[in-house]
Amino acid sequence: MSPLLARWQAGDPDALHEVLPLLYPEMRRTAEACLRGRGDTVSLEAAGLIHEVFLRIAGDKEPPRIHDKAHFLAFAAKMMRRILVDRIRERNTAKRGGGLPNLPLDDQLEGEGANLDTSLDVATALSRLALVHPSAARVIQLRYFGGYELQEVAEIVGASLTTVIRRLRRGEQWLAREMSPRRKARSK
Repeated sequence: MSPLLARWQAGDPDALHEVLPLLYPEMRRTAEACLRGRGDTVSLEAAGLIHEVFLRIAGDKEPPRIHDKAHFLAFAAKMMRRILVDRIRERNTAKRGGGLPNLPLDDQLEGEGANLDTSLDVATALSRLALVHPSAARVIQLRYFGGYELQEVAEIVGASLTTVIRRLRRGEQWLAREMSPRRKARSK
């Protein structure tokens, strides 16, 4: 995998096409986790989301600096979230309100496969979290958007399970405070 990524980084576009079949099963799992519970808020399937990620990556004049397979998968998960948020924004622009559910953050953070990214407010708050606590934001992105188990997140970020849990809790608490109705009312 690393030699293919190195070839791609060196400017060989064919190397990216060789990476797709190798990473497709894991990227499909990530895409399905991103789309789970979304209903009709985004008209996109997992395969389409994966292909859009690859089209955007391939379309970049200079490839992003990817170190290894785990870094590539984390980058792809982040890009999937961006694509979905862009689609939601487009829908909201076309139709005021857009039919998006306005769920409390606690409901969105609970349970397996929670859907943090169903709300533009949450996406915006997560971007702000990345500025303040980048490691917490990365853990949340991998866990909720990437669909990874906590142990898998620990392996990807190169930290202990305890550290990952601490970062996840920090990020969830920060997002809950940021998303509280009282705080949102003050910022308007």
